[in-house]
Amino acid sequence: AHAMKANRPHEVVLASEAADLLRAFLDWFRSRLPGAEGPWLFPGVDGGARSKNAVYEAVATALKRAGIAGNPHLVRHIIAKICLELDPASAFAVSRLLGHTSLSTTSAHYLGTESKAAGRFVDKLLDKARDKARDGEEPE
Repeated sequence: AHAMKANRPHEVVLASEAADLLRAFLDWFRSRLPGAEGPWLFPGVDGGARSKNAVYEAVATALKRAGIAGNPHLVRHIIAKICLELDPASAFAVSRLLGHTSLSTTSAHYLGTESKAAGRFVDKLLDKARDKARDGEEPE
């Protein structure tokens, strides 16, 4: 699985709801944390960075408290599968969101079970092409 663990910076655009929650955290809660004077988004008690596993452990604890069997990596996997099943053409975007350096990594791990969605996608494309042909438009 080291193809997915590139240990490099990874930027994503947050959904507006997530950005709002992050702003609220920064505006109200973060300043009250031990170590808040440091530069870290989620500071450790000593002001340094939290361990690499801290966020994983926090999400795992939240899942357990909610009675959900699984782990943070499973949540990531489920989100990727849902996106690809809803829109198989989103493979490149999902690959970038996951931080994969190669689309083949995403394909190997996430593609292959979205046949129905792929069929619906192709049907929509064919319907669009048929409608354009009926209207006398050239296909793209």
